[in-house]
Amino acid sequence: MPNRSITSREAESALRPWHRYRGMLSRRFLTFLIALALALVVVTGTGFYVGHVKEYNAAWDNGDWGTLASLTSAMVYEIGQVFTLEMEDHLIDSDNSEKASDTPIKRKASPWYAVARFLAVVFVGILALKAILLLLRTVRRDAMRTSRRGHNVVCGIGRIGTAVIEEIRLDVLTWGDVFAQWWNPWRIGTGILTKLFGWIRSKIKRETPKDVVAIDSDVKRWNQRRVEDRDAIVLHADATDIRSLYRARVHKAARLFAVTGSDEANIEIVTDTYRLIEIEKRKLPKPLECYAHVSDPGLEQVLRSHLPSEEQSQLRTHTFNVFQIASRRLLIDHLLKHRPRGEEVALYIVIGFGQMGQTLVRYLSEQAHFENRKRARFLILTGESENSSATAAEVADAFLSRWGQFSPRAVADSWADIRRHFKSACDSWDCQDDRLDPHYRTGNPDAVEYAANAVFARLPKYPADLRFLHHLDKILSDPTVRPALMVCFDDDDRNFATAGELRLKLATFANVDAERLPIFASLPRQQALADFLDDIKQDVIPFGRCEDVATLDEITNSITERLALHIRANYKRERLRSREEEDAYRQKFFQDTADFRHSNLMAAEHAMVKLACLGYGWRRPGESLDGLPVVRTLEEPDRVLLAQMEHNRWLAERLLAGWRYGKGKDSQPRRISFCTWDKLSDQAQEQKKDLRQVDLVFDVLQSELFEMTIVKLNRAEDVSKQQTIDRAPIDAEQPSVTASG
Repeated sequence: MPNRSITSREAESALRPWHRYRGMLSRRFLTFLIALALALVVVTGTGFYVGHVKEYNAAWDNGDWGTLASLTSAMVYEIGQVFTLEMEDHLIDSDNSEKASDTPIKRKASPWYAVARFLAVVFVGILALKAILLLLRTVRRDAMRTSRRGHNVVCGIGRIGTAVIEEIRLDVLTWGDVFAQWWNPWRIGTGILTKLFGWIRSKIKRETPKDVVAIDSDVKRWNQRRVEDRDAIVLHADATDIRSLYRARVHKAARLFAVTGSDEANIEIVTDTYRLIEIEKRKLPKPLECYAHVSDPGLEQVLRSHLPSEEQSQLRTHTFNVFQIASRRLLIDHLLKHRPRGEEVALYIVIGFGQMGQTLVRYLSEQAHFENRKRARFLILTGESENSSATAAEVADAFLSRWGQFSPRAVADSWADIRRHFKSACDSWDCQDDRLDPHYRTGNPDAVEYAANAVFARLPKYPADLRFLHHLDKILSDPTVRPALMVCFDDDDRNFATAGELRLKLATFANVDAERLPIFASLPRQQALADFLDDIKQDVIPFGRCEDVATLDEITNSITERLALHIRANYKRERLRSREEEDAYRQKFFQDTADFRHSNLMAAEHAMVKLACLGYGWRRPGESLDGLPVVRTLEEPDRVLLAQMEHNRWLAERLLAGWRYGKGKDSQPRRISFCTWDKLSDQAQEQKKDLRQVDLVFDVLQSELFEMTIVKLNRAEDVSKQQTIDRAPIDAEQPSVTASG
């Protein structure tokens, strides 16, 4: 193995031998052990005092402090002897001190000593049993770790890592479950047989691996107990050290989850895993699936550019972003019900522009494209009151320097100036009244130059400032605006308090109810606050909870990825007709650049939005249709509408990727199709691509590959009962046949 310098954290761990055993002794067990030891001390001391009460009284009456000290020393010695299981009868003087001989005589032990001896045996027995169990557990886990193959490796036992481990081991019968009723031999026997047959079945059917090895250098005691209760092996080590990955046998694993709290650490884990596989020169039965949490899009591109293609490596890398997953859940679960209709335009008010706020704005600008076929508006409130020295203008410049074609630069000097920046004409895609920086402009009047209309404004010192709410009420009074407000600070407590105060003040002083302006609060860490909002049914909706976004379905993104494979094949004029063809085509998918993969995945995620805009939903295999009519084909007006929505989504997504209007080859990010749908009439081929994609998605979802049934809902707004494509489970054992259509 290659050498590497020892980190300070590893050195600290080496100096503390108890480091790897912390968490193994529960607080309840330690409390019981201490209570038992105190009881043993009290009983033994009481017995000694009762046996020597005359000596104590005589010494006290005579003021013989030397004798009292000797007796106290003897009591301490006696207590120590009991802890070492010294069982000899105690030698004392005769009861009549005046006639006592120089030779001590044996006296029968008192009941206090009998109780003390019993407690000592119990104390030492429990302590020895616990030590043996800890030793056997360590030996067993080391043996299991070294013999692991086809397991899961989770680097980082924080909120995401713990949720992933618990879901992987959700339906697994642990040894703790087997011996939970240790007095019931029937329960123990059936449990052992169940685990044995489950292991045999997993080997025969080659099911998704359930064994987990977790790596973390500074895991919290509570998280460690949670994962160890699920029989996961925990290594106290630095996951960025290639030697730790080797100890976890990552080169023999089936899946790797890099979910530490640092993007840089997760990227280092991926690169070290690639190096380890290359060093071992081991031919894996199939590529190692690696899922890395990377929230910075720039770092994701760096990772993609430095890793070899899947054809050259046995590592298949997937990146995910919990902030983007939270944005997708917010759009699908809530914002679809509040989407604009007819001539309305969406207005998303974002308070707080940290990592969550920026990801949300970027995702909605790519995906929030509805049947109104207009650009979305964004009011971004940020600045000095957000615990940052940057002003709203500086925040706008920083964001637009990275996403230059997101929106023209518009910074409101005051809250009264916000309305002036939002122009109805600019909601249309073909409007060029507001222009971008000269470096991003095109010379063609028909070209689409930017994705959304955004205004940056100063955040009030107190978010529920009545002066600010007065101007906000004027913005909301526009009947053509369909607003939604999201509070996205980095602090959950602040999000909770701000959202609650805004809801109360808006309802009291501006008469703005939840139907007119839904308010959402980002609460990724404080599960208790999110549950509290759910319980009291307050008009503030939490989103981004780790338990909702850090699920295996969301992280692996399996169903969306499958649909993206079909979209990519359709673009190449190919057709996937079975699950085997999907698996074979996956290699071509991962040979594409990250830019093209992202485009196909975004198109697949937008399928739910398209269906919801038509008032459609779907039912999975076995679900009741509830008497809803089944939709087999799309009517031509609906087909054209969805194609127009797809074209607008593609425009926004490509603009944010840096593409512009102009003639160019595949190697150049320019296309003459960067214009509105009605101006594509001279490019019939481009319109056919969008129509063909709409037909493909509609047909493949109902094919026997996915086995979904598309139904017409009673109300177009009723999308809350639907689930995203990601969450729709597909049975891997279902027969694979040709897709319809």
